[in-house]
Amino acid sequence: PLNISYSAAKSPTKQAGAMARVFSERGTSIAVAKTIPHCWSLARTVAADMPVLEATQPEIELAIRFLKTEISEHFELVEMLQRGVGVHHAGLSEETRALVEWLTESGKLRVLCATTKIAQGINFPVASIFLASRTFPYGREMSKRAFWNLAGRAGRVGQDTVGVVGLAGGKDRQA
Repeated sequence: PLNISYSAAKSPTKQAGAMARVFSERGTSIAVAKTIPHCWSLARTVAADMPVLEATQPEIELAIRFLKTEISEHFELVEMLQRGVGVHHAGLSEETRALVEWLTESGKLRVLCATTKIAQGINFPVASIFLASRTFPYGREMSKRAFWNLAGRAGRVGQDTVGVVGLAGGKDRQA
């Protein structure tokens, strides 16, 4: 579903993005990347494949005005938000993360590209979540608790009928 080559599609990060892109039709999807650079790369790829929102919601306009004023008119998250794609990781300011969380919680984003930082203390539902890896950036395997904390965001009772959780396998078909 992403406009990328077959060889690029073997990347677990790109697979997570492709799954999130497809399932965003059901509601907000989160694609979890392993590192901050992977998160940005993923967001660029997904946003490039998403059309600009027909009617930009006031909440997204507010976030865009904030980013243009506080960071830069050329901050790449501005264009991504116009396509319904957000980014969330530890390298962003607290204010930017809070805005992205608010947009996600209110269902204004189609896809949120994030690192595992998204699991820390954030309590909002989404339709689906896809992980590029079961390991943290420093190589340690994700605990069962951390996995279920992320996975538990998909399809919360009273929010959706079914939550979809996926784990990209990359080149390893057994993964």
